[in-house]
Amino acid sequence: MRWIVVSSLILLLLPACARRVRRNYPNTGYAQPQYGAAPGGAAMAGWVVVRPPRTGVTLQMPGGAATSTRTGRDDDGARFHSTMLRSQTRMGSFALIVTEWEGGLVGDPLISAEEVADELFETQELGRRRSTRLDIPGFYGREDLGVSSNGAFVALRQFVGTHRVYVALAVVPNQQHALQIAERFMASVELQRSDALLPFGQPGELEAIYMPEADFSVRMPALTHRSSAEVEVDGRDRDSWTYESRGGDARYRIRVIAFDGPPPEGVVQTLRTQLSLGDSAGPTSASGFPGHIYERRSETGEGEARIYVTAGRVYIVDEAHRRGASEHASRAGQFFDSFRIH
Repeated sequence: MRWIVVSSLILLLLPACARRVRRNYPNTGYAQPQYGAAPGGAAMAGWVVVRPPRTGVTLQMPGGAATSTRTGRDDDGARFHSTMLRSQTRMGSFALIVTEWEGGLVGDPLISAEEVADELFETQELGRRRSTRLDIPGFYGREDLGVSSNGAFVALRQFVGTHRVYVALAVVPNQQHALQIAERFMASVELQRSDALLPFGQPGELEAIYMPEADFSVRMPALTHRSSAEVEVDGRDRDSWTYESRGGDARYRIRVIAFDGPPPEGVVQTLRTQLSLGDSAGPTSASGFPGHIYERRSETGEGEARIYVTAGRVYIVDEAHRRGASEHASRAGQFFDSFRIH
């Protein structure tokens, strides 16, 4: 797995960072960074805007940043290039690692990012762990927080693009003022959209989109809307995600509904009625999972929807366009044919 180099670089940095944290700060317990709150006073001085070449990232670091690079081959033989930035201050230690692989990323970023975090927390014996997803348009993001054996607060954020993995690491005293410094560092990370996993913006040509949190890939125009919500299905609230592209005379949409176990019997018919998907047009399948096609027509428009059922999810893949717009009908076929469940 190509991510092994990321784990190695983090483990090289963290022991040194943890040792440099001064232990004479008062410990206020497991306080959390205050999102949107920046520390005031003298702590605001000395921040440097950093734009390391070949990384596609801009960020702010407290104090100066020492930069180093590393190239080599990962365990599968792929060449990689890593850029590492480090800053040591009296308020803690901060680092950024950007790694790019020849041929892009390999494997599921959800699994790989979790394995990187697991290795860090296990080898460093970090406790009181808390993991969350970060919603960054176009990128997969993950944050893991913990406390080291000397009482230091450790924050690890991973961002996954098409060709690069971005890792931000902060080790600070477990004290509110220092935590605010760490949060400002983390929040300052800006990524170039050219490396995004999925397009997000004005709809245009079909683009390859991979959504690891929902385990599907597809070719569709750039997203104009993305949301998560609870929806009622079969008398119970279910988590759902919606990915939509709307522009001109067409709309492309994928809805994913999660279930605690196998979806209830009759869920396809329930959703067909609930979502007004139209008339049955026969069976289909995607990636080995069974599905059903529905079609609808009116005086002004026409559309098609396909429902696929897996062991724990239902996918509703839907397209609608102005009636008679042959170019949209052709693109709709490519949209449906490209849908894959991973």
